[in-house]
Amino acid sequence: DVVLYDESLNTDTLDRAVDAIAAADTMIVAGTSLTVYPAAGLTRCVPHGTPIWLIDPKPVQWNSSSTFRHLQMGASKGVAQFMKELLEG
Repeated sequence: DVVLYDESLNTDTLDRAVDAIAAADTMIVAGTSLTVYPAAGLTRCVPHGTPIWLIDPKPVQWNSSSTFRHLQMGASKGVAQFMKELLEG
């Protein structure tokens, strides 16, 4: 699902997002430098060791036990790079 900047989330939407993330085998976060909530907090809902791919041109601070890969580029190029690496992987 997509949440745009300054868009509010209702509790039901947030609960469904947490449930989906908790069951994910990979998480892709595009277009945020992990400084704005709730997007930044949702990365804490992935199971331990689940790979998280962040696609954003800004540098980030990362403190988590999950595998983390930062593609420091815009969303369009970053998603294309993610897909390339996924298919080659």
